[in-house]
Amino acid sequence: MNSELKQFTRKLIIVFAGIIISIMIFFLFYRFEAIKNALSGLNDIIRPIIWGIIFAYIINPLKRWINKLLLRFKISEKLSQNISTILSIVISLAIISLIIAFTVPQLVESISGIINNLPTHTENFISQLSSILPESIIAFIRNFLDGIANTDILDALNKYSSQIQTGIMAVGEFFKNFFIGIVIAIYLLQGGKRLIARLKKLAYAYFKYDSVNGFLGKLKSGNIIFERYVTGKLLESFIIFAVCAAFMALFGFPYPILISIIIAVTNIVPFVGPIVGTVLGALLVLFESPDKTIYFLIFIIILMQLDGNILAPKILGQSTGVSAFGILASILIGGGLFGLMGILVCVPVIAVIRYFLKLAVERRLNENGLPINIKEYEKATITKR
Repeated sequence: MNSELKQFTRKLIIVFAGIIISIMIFFLFYRFEAIKNALSGLNDIIRPIIWGIIFAYIINPLKRWINKLLLRFKISEKLSQNISTILSIVISLAIISLIIAFTVPQLVESISGIINNLPTHTENFISQLSSILPESIIAFIRNFLDGIANTDILDALNKYSSQIQTGIMAVGEFFKNFFIGIVIAIYLLQGGKRLIARLKKLAYAYFKYDSVNGFLGKLKSGNIIFERYVTGKLLESFIIFAVCAAFMALFGFPYPILISIIIAVTNIVPFVGPIVGTVLGALLVLFESPDKTIYFLIFIIILMQLDGNILAPKILGQSTGVSAFGILASILIGGGLFGLMGILVCVPVIAVIRYFLKLAVERRLNENGLPINIKEYEKATITKR
C-alpha cells in the first residue's frame, strides 16, 4: 500500500511539475518583451558589479603576491592587507595607463592612415581584382565605392545621428561601469575575506556541517578554474599581442599595432575569436599590401598553433572541457544577454558549471554501480561494474 502511494505521489508531482513548466513557457513567450525589458534593466544594474568581480579576479593574484611579500617584513596582517590592496590597484592602473599611452597614438595614426589613403587603397584593390573578376562585377564595386566616397558628410551625419548618439552613450556607459567596477573591486579586495567568512557562518548555521564542507570544497575548485582562466587568458593575449606586433614591425607589415590589438583581443574569445581576428587582420593587410597577405596568414596560422599547443597549455593548464558547440552557444547567449562582458565571462562560467555537473553525474553513477568512462556509453548495452 505504501509503495503504491509513493508511486502515485511521484506521478502526481511529475504531472504537477509538467503543468507548472508549461505555464512558465507559455508566460515566457506571451510576455517576452516585458521579460526582455526587465532583464535588460537588471543587466544595466548588475553590469558594473560583474565588472568589479572580474577586476577583483584579475588583480587578486597580484594582491596576494604583494601581501605575502609584506608579511615577510613582520608587518601586521591588517596593515599588510591595506597596503597590498592599494599597491595592486595602483600598479594595475599604471599598467593600463602605459598600455593606453603606448597603443592609442599608434592606433589613431593607423586609422588616420587608412582614412587618408582610402582612395588610393581602393583603386589599388580594384586593380588587383580586375585580373580575377569579370568587368561587370568590377564596375558594380567601383560604382558602390564611388557612391560612398561622394556621400556628403553632413548628410551622412544627419542620417546616422541616432546611431552616433547611441554609440557615444555606449562609450559613456562603458567608462561609468569601468570606474564603478574599480570601486567595487577595491571593496572586494579589501573586505572580501570578511564577506566570505560571514557567508560561511550563515551556511554553517542553517545547513548540515558535511554538506557545507562538501559544497565549499567544490566552490573552491570552481573558483580556481574561473580565476586561472580569466587571468591566464589575459596573459596569453598580451603575449600574442607582443609577438604579433614585433613580427609585423620587424618585417614591414602595415598597421602592426592595430592588427596586433585585433588579434590579441579576439583571441580572448575561444574558437570563434581567432578566426574573426585573422579575417579582419588579413583584410587590412590585403587592402594595404596585397603581396604580403599570404605571408601574414602563414604567420598567424603558425602563431595560433604555437598558442594552442604550447602557450595555452602552459598558462591555462588543462582545457576547459567545453566542446566547440558549447563555446559557440555560450558566446551567443552571454553576448546576447550581457554584451561584451557576457562574451568574456561566458566560457569560464560554463566550464565551472560543467565541472559541477560532472561531479554530480559521476557521484550518481558510482552510487548505481555504473561506469564513468564516456566510451562505455557508446556501446549498445551498458554493463554494471
